[in-house]
Amino acid sequence: MQYIIALILIGIAIWLIIKLIIWLLSFVPMIAGALMTFFVVLMAFALAFGVIRGLVKGFKEYYSTLTDVYGTRAGRIIGVALTLVWIGVIVFLGRMAVLGLIEQYQQLSQMS
Repeated sequence: MQYIIALILIGIAIWLIIKLIIWLLSFVPMIAGALMTFFVVLMAFALAFGVIRGLVKGFKEYYSTLTDVYGTRAGRIIGVALTLVWIGVIVFLGRMAVLGLIEQYQQLSQMS
């Protein structure tokens, strides 16, 4: 029972803090915009850091597994070959998407 009361009190405190922040930021909308931009940039950096960290750890485990299964030399060759194939696929798909966007832009610019 005491945990439920504690959770309710924490929820009320968070709600009050949010209301206080909204009230304070309503006085100066420019500060609110700057803070929002700052938090968006921080979240973007956190996301980029997480993605890069995950990619590095993933590649380490990927190559480690391949070298354990196929041996050092064959595992590295297979890993590099598959990595290059996937990079090629991603570049090809990205190129197709960008070319499609360029075509749409050219069509729209000719209409106006």
